[in-house]
Amino acid sequence: YSTRFGRTRVFSVATTVLQVAFLGVGVTLASLALAPAFQASGVSALPGAIAGGLDTVGYRRLAAGGIAIAFAVAVRSLSSRVRVDGPKEVYAFYMKCWALFYASYAALPLAR
Repeated sequence: YSTRFGRTRVFSVATTVLQVAFLGVGVTLASLALAPAFQASGVSALPGAIAGGLDTVGYRRLAAGGIAIAFAVAVRSLSSRVRVDGPKEVYAFYMKCWALFYASYAALPLAR
């Protein structure tokens, strides 16, 4: 695809897809964590929901969601410094993405 659309465009699309995936997981886990607290407390503000009581599973899911959102921000930050014409820079970015994947796998038990 990079020969047809260009390296920059393919890299941009790929990193955007990765960011959206991390953000989607993060928002989903955070909403799953906070939904029972919102329903129990009857308030619509985050401090009130947390004061209303999150159980252990809720805190773990909130932490996992925060980690996923932080990884989306990390992908954005890391990708902004990559010159797509430099194979070493692209490779370094690729390896950092794999480190994020492995860290996501390590954080997976928090989501249960």
